[in-house]
Amino acid sequence: DSMCSDSSASSNLICSFSYDGSTIDIAINYTLLLLNLFVAASSLLPSTTDILQRRRHAIISFLFAILFQVVLCFEAHCLGISVIWCATMGWIWMDRRRELKRMVEISLTCSFYRASVDIPNAL
Repeated sequence: DSMCSDSSASSNLICSFSYDGSTIDIAINYTLLLLNLFVAASSLLPSTTDILQRRRHAIISFLFAILFQVVLCFEAHCLGISVIWCATMGWIWMDRRRELKRMVEISLTCSFYRASVDIPNAL
């Protein structure tokens, strides 16, 4: 008997976040979430003023993604956490893109002053 057939809110939430017991779905999606969280956290490790502001933004974004997933699962009766790990991946991509833009700006400034700067290959 499926846990999803129960009509209580807590049972529906547990069912949604546990993929109604599907081991393969749990393994795939929670692995993706953990990998994305690891990558996102690694870019937020040094404690500088800029990083603290980015951490705050990342935490608020992550909490919004969780809230959105919960509301979506209640309203659309979906299963899973894919919105959460996809939003985390989107945040990582935008963060990397922002860093690359800064590197290009630094390179242009350095080339103006005839200095040399190596920009690592990016996405």
